[in-house]
Amino acid sequence: MEYDLIMHELGNWQSPMFRQVFKPQPALSTFVKNYCVLRQEWACDQNGAWYILPDNSAYLIFYLVKRKGVLIPSLRLIGPRSRHLIINRKNRYFTFMVSFRPGAIAPLCSVPMADLCDQSTDAGEIFHWCDQILIERLTAAGQTTDLAEFIRILEMALLSGIRSTEAINPIISHFTSIGLSSQLRVSEISDSLGVTDRHLRELSRKHIGHSPKSMLQIERFTRSLILSNHSREWTSIAHDSGYYDQSHMIAEYQKMCGQSPERLFG
Repeated sequence: MEYDLIMHELGNWQSPMFRQVFKPQPALSTFVKNYCVLRQEWACDQNGAWYILPDNSAYLIFYLVKRKGVLIPSLRLIGPRSRHLIINRKNRYFTFMVSFRPGAIAPLCSVPMADLCDQSTDAGEIFHWCDQILIERLTAAGQTTDLAEFIRILEMALLSGIRSTEAINPIISHFTSIGLSSQLRVSEISDSLGVTDRHLRELSRKHIGHSPKSMLQIERFTRSLILSNHSREWTSIAHDSGYYDQSHMIAEYQKMCGQSPERLFG
């Protein structure tokens, strides 16, 4: 088991699954972190668990699943997660994932991000620019695995949505670019931003989905996952990730993944 930062998943990355990562065009880079394409998911070991982990980002995922010999398309918005999810990659033919920066998808959505946390929602219910014609065009490009055409079609749709929205909230932008990369307390971050703890909490739940405290917990959790790829010395990992001690780290792992780090990686 190994953690993958791009997919924000824990699994067997030595499997036959083929992955490619792309950067968005400059006009989208403020909103989108990267694209990730998966092929041959059906060839993965179906007995092994794949853990989608707690995250501060939202994702737009298009995939083709083979059912009774027919490829069925789906385009869904995956909201920020507060708990892990175990998935099975069986029958997936093609997957394209848009990874949004924390808080960046909120201007595109018609509902508060808190309502989308830990939810998978049909993108057509959230975005006005997502219709059946778009799904059909993406399906045609996905079936032929013409990635250049697929990305062109999807980016045109994303740009049409972004042009009709407001910019990312400036306080949230500063919080995600500065506060999340630090090991400060929520009160220290809100002071540095010139807002009250309550106002930051309200903005965070509206634009990101999680409370500031939860976001900082998830970032600390993510730092520990990155370190776990190089060492399984959990006492050192707990210290370097910003936990009070190993017991504190185990408690937060139990909350987010339902088990200790040793059992999760075992």
